[in-house]
Amino acid sequence: MNKNNLVVLAAAGRTGTNYVMNTITSDNTYYMLGEFFNHIPWNIVWHTDLLAKMLEKNSPYVFGYKDWFKQLSLCYKRNGRRVFNENGNLLQQDMKSFIEPSNIELFLNSINFINYELNLNSVHKAFLFHTSLIDSEENDIDLETLLSHCNNLVIVYRNNILEQYISEEKANITNLWFVDDNIVKTETSKIRIKESQELKLQWDKSQYVARYKQIEEYYKILLEIYRNYNGNKCQIEYDELHSQKNKLEYLQEIYNKNNIDVTINADNYKPAIKLAKDQPLEDNFSNSEEFLKDLPSVPIFFKS
Repeated sequence: MNKNNLVVLAAAGRTGTNYVMNTITSDNTYYMLGEFFNHIPWNIVWHTDLLAKMLEKNSPYVFGYKDWFKQLSLCYKRNGRRVFNENGNLLQQDMKSFIEPSNIELFLNSINFINYELNLNSVHKAFLFHTSLIDSEENDIDLETLLSHCNNLVIVYRNNILEQYISEEKANITNLWFVDDNIVKTETSKIRIKESQELKLQWDKSQYVARYKQIEEYYKILLEIYRNYNGNKCQIEYDELHSQKNKLEYLQEIYNKNNIDVTINADNYKPAIKLAKDQPLEDNFSNSEEFLKDLPSVPIFFKS
């Protein structure tokens, strides 16, 4: 059975991964596994949805989730009062208990079920900080092993690291990372988007330069991974994508040219909303004069 298991790999956030993922999942032959190796509360939705499908089919693959489900039960016991209250949520710190069971074995168990019992392709998103290539508190996934089980690779990156930094800093403060066309229609989301767009950051040259160097190094690693990957692959640069008049047509051409077996269904596509508004860069900072003074001396673009 020839099925595609596609990974969208990024070095850091704010590079358009959600936009790209949504074009792939508009193709109904793909099953979305989300950020499989990321221990965020929303990821519980993706896992439990897959579990439900395994149970519906009385699939033996359900037993591969034994350790993960045990952690879910313990997590709910610790957080039950918060989870089931209105506006309740899981503590991010407690989500780290899912790191150990969210491993390569569980991933293989999941894609085998999707490929052989659902007869579908799979797609998931991963960041370098989920892997052993980056020293972090996140998952320590062996990327070489992961890629050996994925026959399609899409990498995304962003040449304008300064704009990426601004977007990342705002998301860290507001916790607003993603909004699609349906969510944006709610009043709560409209308020949060406006707050994010009007948020003024405190410019700190040394902080930015340190983050620039870190992202630059991550991008070099990402491009090296891309060069060494032997399956079907393509790369998508954020600024080039968003400069296109017809973004879906542009992405479809990239997929076709690089033998990525994805057919974008415009009727089924859920666009991710770009959160940043068009404004002078200095308007993002409360100390704009200091920013403008430093701007000529700081690096802005990634140079591959």
